[in-house]
Amino acid sequence: MPTKDNKEKRLTRQDIFKAWFRWQWFIESCPSWERLQASGFLYSISDALDKLYSDISEKASAFMRHLVFYNSQGNWGSIIGGIVLAMEEERANGAELSDEAINGLKTGLMGPLAGIGDTIDWGTLVPLAVSIGLPFAMNGNSLGSIIPFLLISCTMLGESYFLFFRGYQYGQQSIASLLESGSINKLIYAAGIVGMSVLGALTGSYVNLSTQITIPIAGGQALSLQTDVLDNILKGILPLGLVLFCWQMMLRKKKITTIMLYLLIIGIIGGSLYIF
Repeated sequence: MPTKDNKEKRLTRQDIFKAWFRWQWFIESCPSWERLQASGFLYSISDALDKLYSDISEKASAFMRHLVFYNSQGNWGSIIGGIVLAMEEERANGAELSDEAINGLKTGLMGPLAGIGDTIDWGTLVPLAVSIGLPFAMNGNSLGSIIPFLLISCTMLGESYFLFFRGYQYGQQSIASLLESGSINKLIYAAGIVGMSVLGALTGSYVNLSTQITIPIAGGQALSLQTDVLDNILKGILPLGLVLFCWQMMLRKKKITTIMLYLLIIGIIGGSLYIF
């Protein structure tokens, strides 16, 4: 373990900002099956490690320490980067923090934080932002693409920045107290409800599927399959069925191109029935 120098080594706010900036742009830039995000993690804090460790052997040990397997959600996982910076700073000043302690914290937190981030960001924020922009896009307004981009980008940048600095500020105790309090579980539960509500609203509003098939009946009249049968069973049953079909295909690990081919075939068959 390194010994404490006469002069205490401390990171400045600029050092932490630089580490966060690199984290934001490079944490998922160079993944591999062996290490996944480890190289991006190391690059984000490499300058801070250079400042904290002057001895070449200690610096090499720190670099190797952060090349072990790591994989988490980029935005919410940024709190791990901040915590690790705080731990490395304490270690450089003589604290008894082993390689196993630092990597154990990374390994223990990366899974739970990935689940939190995916639920809140991709399961709630993205569908909500897209639903706001869809009405503009359907009317040919370019705001339909600009609004979701700005909402998603600004929110995720804010999350990452706040969590990275908060992780450094409070160290390893910050995330432990957050998880132990149970507040994060309530947040995930609420985010899941909002996300499912948004997806349901998107399905009902923007997935359009109907049939023009009519069934001849006595007296020369015709029964509309859509209005007289399906709509009386459940309004929007065909769009719902289409969404559930796509969902089942995704659960079966079908490729997006395969699902699109299925939809094309369904459309061709449905159009043929209407023509003939």
